[in-house]
Amino acid sequence: MELQEAEISVPMCHFTPVMTQERFCELSGVSRGVVEGWIKRGYLPAVTIGRRVMVNMVRLTRNCLDEG
Repeated sequence: MELQEAEISVPMCHFTPVMTQERFCELSGVSRGVVEGWIKRGYLPAVTIGRRVMVNMVRLTRNCLDEG
């Protein structure tokens, strides 16, 4: 029996290196206070751009992949 290569389709998705805390709250389903607390405690990586503290999605993704 001959094995054939399976064609793997990866859906295209929009990825942003940083995300506002508000958008992260919408997508994760947690409150703004929880996200702020996670950032203060270092559970969520963040970067300050101007006066805004943004969730660093690149570091968060890397951390999740490293732990898995």
